[in-house]
Amino acid sequence: MKNILQQNRPLIGTGIFSSDQFIAKKIFQCKPDWLWICLEHSPYSFETIAPIAIDARLNGIMPIIRVGWNHPDLIKRAYDIGASGVMIP
Repeated sequence: MKNILQQNRPLIGTGIFSSDQFIAKKIFQCKPDWLWICLEHSPYSFETIAPIAIDARLNGIMPIIRVGWNHPDLIKRAYDIGASGVMIP
């Protein structure tokens, strides 16, 4: 992200509010720079969103995961499943 910003290029991204892989693949076809995955205001778990985060990285998209709380274990877990960045409430 930092490299793209240093090139004075805007970053384009979106959020996903579904754990459906079909929806994720449709988003990946749009080629956003980043994908926001919210765990704070959704019923999903790390296990549910892990495939989306991994597929995002495989498609050159930076997954940004918003964890439910400012706790080191949650932050580490987000990075463990492939987050490029973590948003902390």
